[in-house]
Amino acid sequence: MTRWASADGLLFPAEPDALRVGGADFLTTAMHRLGALPSDNRITTVTRFSECGGSSTGRNAQLDVEYLQPEPPTELFVKFSRDFDDPRRDSVADAGVDGFARRIPSRVAAARTTRTQWTQQ
Repeated sequence: MTRWASADGLLFPAEPDALRVGGADFLTTAMHRLGALPSDNRITTVTRFSECGGSSTGRNAQLDVEYLQPEPPTELFVKFSRDFDDPRRDSVADAGVDGFARRIPSRVAAARTTRTQWTQQ
């Protein structure tokens, strides 16, 4: 089971496992929707997916990706504002902004949501 958040009509992964499931297809859809990737380009594969520390409340992941047309950055950083596996850290996230943080490539401003619906799939 993975957790996803609904924002702006698109389901976003709320945890690293959900992003692993969504993979290249999710990243392509999100980057198209946010204007970070031209419609004639797509992510073809995720070549590296590793979780990394450094966040006080959520989890982080570093990804390497390959594109159909090699123009955008291939090293991506994703920040999740929740940590469902650590109640102490997750309770701090619940006390803060409702929603989640995400950063796809650096040229996309992080989107903020004021209302997030959590779903489990």
